[in-house]
Amino acid sequence: MFRLPQFRIPRRTYHTYNTIRIYKEHLIHNYQVLQSMSHGKKLGVILKSNAYGHGLVPVARICDELSVPYVIVDSTYEALILRDAGIQSQVLVLGYTAAENYKRKKYPFSFVGNDRASLESLLKYQSHSPLHIFINTGMNREGFGVGDVPLLIEIIRANPDLNFEGLMSHFVQAEKGSEDSLTQKQITVFSEVIKQFSSAGIEFDLKHIDATTAIVHQHSTPSNFARIGRAFYGIAEDDSELYVELKPAMDFVSTVVNIRDVRAGESIGYGATHLAKKEMRVALIPAGYQEGVERRLSNCGVMQVRGVNCPVVGRVSMNYTSLDVSEVGGVAVGDEVVVYSARREDLNSIYHVKKICGTIAHEMMVRFDHTVRRAVVN
Repeated sequence: MFRLPQFRIPRRTYHTYNTIRIYKEHLIHNYQVLQSMSHGKKLGVILKSNAYGHGLVPVARICDELSVPYVIVDSTYEALILRDAGIQSQVLVLGYTAAENYKRKKYPFSFVGNDRASLESLLKYQSHSPLHIFINTGMNREGFGVGDVPLLIEIIRANPDLNFEGLMSHFVQAEKGSEDSLTQKQITVFSEVIKQFSSAGIEFDLKHIDATTAIVHQHSTPSNFARIGRAFYGIAEDDSELYVELKPAMDFVSTVVNIRDVRAGESIGYGATHLAKKEMRVALIPAGYQEGVERRLSNCGVMQVRGVNCPVVGRVSMNYTSLDVSEVGGVAVGDEVVVYSARREDLNSIYHVKKICGTIAHEMMVRFDHTVRRAVVN
């Protein structure tokens, strides 16, 4: 259990009805917890997909304060946003970038060679950059095959002045614990690849296959660097007590903009999917599936008004959601509505809502629209 900190959001000249609040102290806490679990490994923070919906630049600024060794994004586009915002942390770009974009200028970022074509483009146009080599150890998504290691050794030997900084891979299902045979196979494959390079006289400063689950589940790997994503944001995908120390780092709040009385027998929303069984008081909020409210919460989710769980009634629309506030005393236009709570135990927390929707937390969070204001609070 934890108490949400008190905060004040600075005034803005433009008033907005929807805000995603980012709890800075929770992010710092989570980073420190993961550091304590990592056995001395360096940690790079994943900021891809708008920092898991929390807000790319605001979270990156917190990472700057933490002096993280790397912030990690998927695209050069995201990296450029960080550069333009004055972010000081070193940026590692995981995903593919078209060769045409590499030609444009020399970027101050680190890049990943995922296959021969991407590596050749990097060698040709971004040879000044620290480079990481991705090895496919079982995900069968991106990465060089294990059989490509002799070729990679030749390439690295032919370019002795280049900084081949990292060797990396990615787990398929590290959340299944140390007994999982696929995870152990990947660790073995990655270890053997490291030995092949080492036997050829090639050492990498950073070796990383670990992500959130490998750190939390304490897998023994040859990594000295770990990429932390959802655990940094305090999100747990299962009921494991291993996540109990982590604190969800955001909530999503909206505002009551209209209140109406609905008579028994009348319907609410598109498709008349909710029929009032008795007289109801219904509040409207200006947030729907475009802003990131799950449409799958139609007629089955709850949101909080004045501390009371209020059912979602009718279908969640593109920009509106209706709530049954009949049990809330004194509800008024302008009242704050907690769409998604930062307290894991609440019925409208991401942790509970993802179960209702039959999805994962990642999918929900990255759907939060970029037009919804992000506000960092302490």
